[in-house]
Amino acid sequence: MFADRMELVAAVAATGWIVLAGTTVVARRRAVPRRLVPPGVLVASGVATLLFGVAAALADHVADAGKGPTGYDSAVWTFVVEHRTIAGTVLASALRVGGGIVALGALACAVGLLLVLRGRRLDALLVAATPLVSTVLGDTLKLGYGRPRPPAAEQLIPEAGFSLPSGHTVDATVVLGVIALVLVARTASRRRRVATVAAATVTIAAAGAGRVYLGVHWATDVVTGWLLGAAWVALCAVVLLLAEGTCRNLLGARAPGPGSEMRSQTTTTGQGANSTSPRLVDPSIPPASGPRRRPTTTARASAA
Repeated sequence: MFADRMELVAAVAATGWIVLAGTTVVARRRAVPRRLVPPGVLVASGVATLLFGVAAALADHVADAGKGPTGYDSAVWTFVVEHRTIAGTVLASALRVGGGIVALGALACAVGLLLVLRGRRLDALLVAATPLVSTVLGDTLKLGYGRPRPPAAEQLIPEAGFSLPSGHTVDATVVLGVIALVLVARTASRRRRVATVAAATVTIAAAGAGRVYLGVHWATDVVTGWLLGAAWVALCAVVLLLAEGTCRNLLGARAPGPGSEMRSQTTTTGQGANSTSPRLVDPSIPPASGPRRRPTTTARASAA
């Protein structure tokens, strides 16, 4: 089954991360001059592996239950249907349009262009690629899991196709999450960082909740979409950390040390004073005599 294969992929990824983490810890304890993986990269890759593993396990649980609603899905579904309002329907419909791949793709292109103009090409590439990544990720997994959508009679806006994971949720999490990541990574103000993360989190949560409210997805579809999208954001964090570490290493190798210029001047001076290289001499100029000494008292008396 497709769900079992995804769990196997998650297990292999987790095993690889454990081996990498263990090797890095051993290298640090033995005081190896160059560690295999920086701590930040190790943490970010571990978060990505964990999120993907939880998403694969949740999808496998749904598949083992016959791809229908789980007990959690049924409870959330009943609560949502009983508490629908006109204002809630309008808001969920607006989130459906604003959280679609067209609107998010336009946002990603605009942000990517601004980043290019500011010279942040890697950040622009990560942002510009988010619509394609989220579309491929969501559509591929939907075909693989093949979970039916909730009953059409309870859908406020009819939707066709498979249900797991929620495509809108994956799109919103990947696009908004990566945009927030690149903004936070280059922002020094702590308040701006908190505000950016909070705004992205609220918007992503609302986009996923709106899909359940409209009756086009089960709750587990949305949770799986959040997990998968967050895993991709963590992978993008790994890329940024690796790029930052590479830049630091290059700058450290090119930049001279604090005393290198002084040492260079001293060496040059020393070489000039003790140089034994032949010099061109003009024969018309008499050789320079040594410093002239004043006659001593004894020499003066003898002369007298």
